[in-house]
Amino acid sequence: MLKDKLSKLTLIHKLIILIVIILVIGLAIFMLMPSDDLNKRSDRDIINELLPEYDCEYVDDALWFKEAMETKDLFVCNCIIDAEHKGICKEKVIDSLIYTRALRTYDETLCEEITDESTAEICKEATLGLIEYADFDSNPSQEAYIDSKALNFDDAIVILEEKITEVEGKDAVSDLLLLSITYANSYLFEHKLNNLEKAFAAVAKAELIVPNEPEVYRVKGFVYEVQPDLDKAIENYSKAIDLSPNYLLTYINRGHAYNKAGRLYMAVDDFEKASELDVNKEYAELYVQMCRLYATNSEFTEKAIENCLFAYDNFKVRLNSDELSGTQLVLGNLYFRAGRFEEALDRFKIALTIYPKSTDTLSWIARVHNAKSNFEEAENYARKAIAINPVKTTAHKELGIALLNQGKYDEAIEISLKGLEYVAGDASLLIPSKDTNIKILYYILSDAYASKGNNAKANEYKQLGDALK
Repeated sequence: MLKDKLSKLTLIHKLIILIVIILVIGLAIFMLMPSDDLNKRSDRDIINELLPEYDCEYVDDALWFKEAMETKDLFVCNCIIDAEHKGICKEKVIDSLIYTRALRTYDETLCEEITDESTAEICKEATLGLIEYADFDSNPSQEAYIDSKALNFDDAIVILEEKITEVEGKDAVSDLLLLSITYANSYLFEHKLNNLEKAFAAVAKAELIVPNEPEVYRVKGFVYEVQPDLDKAIENYSKAIDLSPNYLLTYINRGHAYNKAGRLYMAVDDFEKASELDVNKEYAELYVQMCRLYATNSEFTEKAIENCLFAYDNFKVRLNSDELSGTQLVLGNLYFRAGRFEEALDRFKIALTIYPKSTDTLSWIARVHNAKSNFEEAENYARKAIAINPVKTTAHKELGIALLNQGKYDEAIEISLKGLEYVAGDASLLIPSKDTNIKILYYILSDAYASKGNNAKANEYKQLGDALK
């Protein structure tokens, strides 16, 4: 009997040991899996669940084509089965979006992006007609504000400088501050280097007239952010908040600066405070900035999607080119992270119709084409971005990847080395992403030198890349 008990006990022990071994092996395998891959899969699931996908409830290309033309919705074209018809549908919708944008911004040069020649000619005539018809003479500041929001900086600067010469004292302050913002934006978007100095000069004049004014510190903070000197930007935004603790716009600005400085959770705190202050949910820029902020960390993917869609769906008419394209850029980024490359391209192409000179958009399109192994297309878009902004790091990175994969090793090396030169001063890059771009540029150089048979250089750059987190 004792022998039987011992036999049973031994069998139970064996079973327990076997179960424990299986659990330990399973846990070890789980722990050995790269955490980044796990996060990506989880993040991808969240994105795919939350991002909109058009429900093609009937199969009829003609009906979907008609609906796309009526709604001007690029994503309806995805329901068309025939590939050629789908391409035509997207071209026509994009032409329509460009046409609408040209009329809204009074910019006839946008019409040149329209593929259909007759529509392009009509667009130019209509846009020029609207410019002649529009009359803002009774309120030059309003005209300048509209030009500035539409990113027509030169026109806004001329109007504001003329008006400032006609007024004195406190009456000139609001125009000086708008002039400072416009100069700073011209430096940021059009890369006119001397305009940054003029931006500082305009805000300094305003500060002499009204010292300790919250709006002056906010604008000064914005100019420092554009420079970029993020510490001084945050310092000035904080002074504005100290003087006016419920000034919603300053929380948005400081949150944006915190985000660029890599202080994500402080940025989140500022945006959530701004959201509390925006009781009626009517402050468009807030939701655009929250859309951009939350997209920088997979922890906030759901909030990113929610704010991007809310901003685009509710404030299309009120957002300027940069803000409108910004929501599409983030949504395109999210689709890209989900591996939905065609939908990502659709979002980026909408962004490009809104703001054709956006180097961020051009670089993203290049990145999608690289991911799809369309290296010639990637090269084309990356070169367009560099032609607009010769110091755009991400464009150099994508161009380097495209050239490397086409066997153009010498060019890939040249472009990647330039990218490394520019990365430190690239104001468009968040601090955490600078190291990521440097690392990729090192690896491009390593692969290019290896392909040329220069193993010493290849190992040198690989070690530099490996040393970065």
